[in-house]
Amino acid sequence: MQAVIDKRLGCGDPTSGYLTYLCEHCLEEKRVAFSCKRSFCLSCCKVSIDQWVTHIGQTLYEGVAYRQVVLTVPKALHLFFYRDRPLRADLMQCGVHMRQDVFAKVKRCALEAGYVVVLETAGRAGHWNPHLHMLMTSGGMTPEQRWLEVDYVPFEMLHKKWQYHLFTMLKDRVRTREMRQTIEALWQKYRRGLVAYLERGKVPAGGEGLAYSLAQYVVSPPISLRRILAYDGQQVCYW
Repeated sequence: MQAVIDKRLGCGDPTSGYLTYLCEHCLEEKRVAFSCKRSFCLSCCKVSIDQWVTHIGQTLYEGVAYRQVVLTVPKALHLFFYRDRPLRADLMQCGVHMRQDVFAKVKRCALEAGYVVVLETAGRAGHWNPHLHMLMTSGGMTPEQRWLEVDYVPFEMLHKKWQYHLFTMLKDRVRTREMRQTIEALWQKYRRGLVAYLERGKVPAGGEGLAYSLAQYVVSPPISLRRILAYDGQQVCYW
C-alpha cells in the first residue's frame, strides 16, 4: 500500500521520471513527467473509468433497458462486514437473490435477469459504509425462454424483501449470539423494511450512462482532491 501511495505522490513529478522531447527545428527541449496510471490517483482515474465503462458496455444487451438499484445496510451491521471480508461477497449475492425474489413475486414466475453488482464501502464522508449499487435489466427470461418486462415494483415490497434476505443471510453466515441479538433489535427498529432505492419511471434502452455513473464507485477515488486540506506524510485532513 505504501508503494502505491508513494507512486501516487510522485505522479507528474519530474523527479520520479520523465521523457524529453526535442524539436528538430529549433532544438528546444520539453520534459513530460510520468504519470502513475493508478485508479487511486485523482488525475489518472479518468482512464480507468473509461476502460471499465467500455468493458461493461460490451456485456450489456443491445436494446434492453437497465435500471440502477441502491441497497443500504443498517449502521449496526457495518462492523460485521468490516471484520469478515468473505461476508462482503455474500452481501453481493444476497442482493441478486433479493431481486430475483422480487421479480418472481411481481410476475408470478421465475425470471432470469442480468446484473452488474458493485460493493461500495465508503460513504460520502469517507467513513466505512458498505452498501450495494446494482445495474440490472428491467426484465428477464422465463423458463420457456420468453422475455418479460417488469414495469412496476412496489417500493414497500422492495424494502421488506431486502430486509428479509439480508437478515436471513447474516443469521445463517454469522451464527453468534451478538448477531442474533442485533438482528432481533433491527427487526423492531425497521418495521417498514430497509432503504432500497430504485429509480422511478421509464428508462431508455441501453445502460452506458448508468454504467458510467456506476464506474465512479468502482475505479475512482472515494473523495475529490478539493476536499483534501492538508497532508503531512502521516495524516490527511479533509472536509
